[in-house]
Amino acid sequence: MFGKRIWLCLAAVLFLTGCGYENPDDYQSLEETVDESFLKEAVYDVPYEKPSSLPGVLVDRNGYKTEGEKIALFRGEGLSQEFAVVNQETKQVVYKGKIQNAAYNEIDKEYISKGVFTELTEPGTYYIETSIIGQSYPFEIKEDVYGQIYSDVMDSFYYHRCGTDLDGAVAVNNHRACHLGVTKLQGTDTVIETKGGWHTGSNFEKDVVEGTKIVSDLLLTYEYIEEKETEESGRLRNKLLNEVVFEVKWLLSMQDERSGGVYAGVYPEKETETTAPEADQGVYYVKEISVEATAEFSAIMAQFARIYGIYDKEFGDICLKASEAAYAYVEKYSQLDDLQYYAAAELYKSTGNEKYHSKLKQYWALKQPEENSRFSRKLYGDIAYLTCKQKVDVEICNQLMDELMERAEVLAASAKKDVYLVWTDELGRSAGRILENAFVLALIDHIITSHEYLGIMENQLHYLLGRNEDGVEMVTGKGILNLTNEGEEYQLYLQSSFIFVLHEIVEREAEE
Repeated sequence: MFGKRIWLCLAAVLFLTGCGYENPDDYQSLEETVDESFLKEAVYDVPYEKPSSLPGVLVDRNGYKTEGEKIALFRGEGLSQEFAVVNQETKQVVYKGKIQNAAYNEIDKEYISKGVFTELTEPGTYYIETSIIGQSYPFEIKEDVYGQIYSDVMDSFYYHRCGTDLDGAVAVNNHRACHLGVTKLQGTDTVIETKGGWHTGSNFEKDVVEGTKIVSDLLLTYEYIEEKETEESGRLRNKLLNEVVFEVKWLLSMQDERSGGVYAGVYPEKETETTAPEADQGVYYVKEISVEATAEFSAIMAQFARIYGIYDKEFGDICLKASEAAYAYVEKYSQLDDLQYYAAAELYKSTGNEKYHSKLKQYWALKQPEENSRFSRKLYGDIAYLTCKQKVDVEICNQLMDELMERAEVLAASAKKDVYLVWTDELGRSAGRILENAFVLALIDHIITSHEYLGIMENQLHYLLGRNEDGVEMVTGKGILNLTNEGEEYQLYLQSSFIFVLHEIVEREAEE
């Protein structure tokens, strides 16, 4: 169940291990199991369409768990006092509930009321209706609410692969080999092989930092996947590792062998004009080495070597050597900051080498350590240290635990204030930030474990899956997170955050 949960302030360290997993090659590969109906539409063309008339009753359009909390939201003033849940097939009312007093929503300048129907547990397809504002979209009540979404989102990484023909009979859009031309280092004639990896954005760029963010999240999900070996858990692990290995091989090609530094990524000279990768004939270049990309690379290569070395020691050793070379580059060309801290934490967890532990202690001694990462890498470093099997400093562990609890409480308090039960800031609600904060809380929850946090995380998913201002399900049937209602650019790295949140919710609910 997502690893053993032990209070670190009492036990000093969590023991989480990938030992005992069967070889992923024993399971059918993703290439042999993809759903070809997915290929009917491009994964990069995901325009957000706002409904012409907004629904008055908002529900999670994906559905609710049979034994889980079930809440619908109602818009407007002067509503009736009662709502009904109707079986879509029989048109029979199966449940009646009270509409609670409305609260004024300052962000959208409207009143929102709440209706709870948790007592309804019979599986089926339903809709909610009430006088004055009408009906909701249909939704299901079922035991496995998130299984298909998880599968779709995981498959979507496969369809973002670059430079290779993807197995399947339908040769459309994103399905053929792409971007096979020569790429040169920016401002030079130096040719660099850049085939492989995922397209991380809608312009077919391949950003190293965003790629490492995805890899780290998928590997965390892999590490924390349920301990009991089942056919399904083996299949999920195999999907994860298939995608991670594909990206890791590309990341290795982005490291300069002489210096150990890592190029920042591959980018188009100008914005692309097609949503079909194989039709893109634009010029691409390799961006110069960056400390940020190199530190990120060092961290995830250490993490990958620790996990994948169980199955392929030779490849694991190659990745660990690359990680250490990258770390040496970071030490040479940057000050001690959160990125270097994250890399040192993963290297210490993987090697037990005291020189990395000493670097962690230097970081903790800083009064105001710099934060230069895009993705809260201090948090990742803290988690790596708290889940380390190596010798740890108990006092530091307790301090890190206190910081995690404080951060979790801030997130929880923010979510409770909003009528949609999600995080807001001075700019209002942002689906991307809501998902990113859900990921942070899920990561903390894995260490601290709180029933309150579990409910808050699920409310963020309810928002993304239809209980939002537009009543739109933001996860498409293609497994793509479509968050562009606020002008947010599509970013592949949000998919890995979503996968981790799904796993934490599903596994935690199984433990309750």
